[in-house]
Amino acid sequence: MKSANLDKLIARGALRATDAAFAALQRDYDEFRPMSSLHEEDGKLVAYIGTKEGVKAGDKFDVFMCQKNDNEIEWKKVGTIKVAKNSVWDNQEGANETLEGEAEDGEKKEGNAELKYTIFDGKPGKKVGEGCLIRLAK
Repeated sequence: MKSANLDKLIARGALRATDAAFAALQRDYDEFRPMSSLHEEDGKLVAYIGTKEGVKAGDKFDVFMCQKNDNEIEWKKVGTIKVAKNSVWDNQEGANETLEGEAEDGEKKEGNAELKYTIFDGKPGKKVGEGCLIRLAK
């Protein structure tokens, strides 16, 4: 194995280990729970988060809408959405790139590197849609 390839393997392994540590913190501590903006693509609810943030199919996210009150911005919970089955974006470092000497992943892979975002069940509506924030529910 060439040393340049070995360097890439080590760098990818270090990045993925760091991402996995943050993902574990996100599940256990409110301060680390992932938060992202919600978007609409082709009539679907989507967010640009994925396996790197520890998102799994079936995870529930609280949806928050911005409300302005006397020069203050308040985020009010307006609903909950769930990650659709087989719709988690694999956004890990090198997700769609195989390196020579890379170990086979023994676990079933959760995400799909071909996706460009994670898709949620449900349709955009009056309260849930573009401009809302989502945060992993407890």
